[in-house]
Amino acid sequence: MAFTEQYLNSYLQELSSYHHSVAQRTKDKKAALTHYQKAALLYQEYIDTFPKDSKTLEMKFLLGEALFASHRYAEAIQAYNDVAYPIVAAQPDSLFNKRAEAGYAAIMAYEAQLRRVSPEQSADWKARQLSSLLQFVNTYHNDPRASKVLQQAMGLLYS
Repeated sequence: MAFTEQYLNSYLQELSSYHHSVAQRTKDKKAALTHYQKAALLYQEYIDTFPKDSKTLEMKFLLGEALFASHRYAEAIQAYNDVAYPIVAAQPDSLFNKRAEAGYAAIMAYEAQLRRVSPEQSADWKARQLSSLLQFVNTYHNDPRASKVLQQAMGLLYS
């Protein structure tokens, strides 16, 4: 990696981390939202600029966290799913061990999104949520939350 790329890599990591940290500590909800949105933009810039970097999965997870905190649940779901269920395994699990956490966070984001959608959109979002629940159970069946997630899926199927 060239010097300028190394500098940009470090700069984006530090600046996104700074905004995320400030957002988590601030009491002012409007200021926190602004910092979460800045952090999300910087995480996305990092992901776009360094797609094959060893920190990219972590940055995608943090992007999901910042989007969730910004109440941008549909976008958070996508970020979490990119981490939990990658189309191509970009790196071994040992380098980033929060894939199951990302899958579960996507489930939580679906629940938050369902509270915000209109009744007309509810059926579509419930179907997506069910798919996410089942994908989590199939992928992370050894996770301690898997049985709870399976029960939630069954409840959704029979409601």
